[in-house]
Amino acid sequence: MQRNLQIVLARLRRGLLLGGLLLGGLVLSGMATTLAQAGNPPWLPEARAQARSAIEQFGVAIREAVFAQTAPDIQELKLRAARVLNVIVGRASPQYQSQAGDPPGADGEGILTHLQRLQEVLEPQARGNERLRPLLFALQQVQAFSEDARGRLLEMSRLQDLRAVRRTMRLALALLLAARGSQEDPLSEGGTRALLKALESP
Repeated sequence: MQRNLQIVLARLRRGLLLGGLLLGGLVLSGMATTLAQAGNPPWLPEARAQARSAIEQFGVAIREAVFAQTAPDIQELKLRAARVLNVIVGRASPQYQSQAGDPPGADGEGILTHLQRLQEVLEPQARGNERLRPLLFALQQVQAFSEDARGRLLEMSRLQDLRAVRRTMRLALALLLAARGSQEDPLSEGGTRALLKALESP
């Protein structure tokens, strides 16, 4: 009888030990998953993708704006300005200039659309998160520069003086360059490249 009791107790201890090891393994596995999710949250790839798309489209708009600087007449200058505007607003916008079309490399979505999507991903995450608030501030700066560039380009369509058109085109180009920014810029100064660098930082 005593031997049978010892066998039962031994089996019970083994069962408890195995159960404890299994439970511990599940807990550690859950912690690892939680840490992985914290290190690379599910919204982050989408945020990075939209930032990269915006940077690519800024490049297209800037290239077209640079070419516009050497336009021989006001008609050519306004045509290139309309193409830059199209890259900013996208084909779905009522401000899209269909007669001008898209320059090579334009995706038709529009810079403002990519920035809006980035805001929709980033804004809910930034609430109550001190680390993410500077990213949201930088995005708002980029959006302001982009909106200002759009306004300048729309203004150009009403101008008839070549010098005024060239001056407005230069201002639009400067705003686009500021909106794209550089990876070396501090995040506080805005710029999509600085924003992407922050999103890619661990």
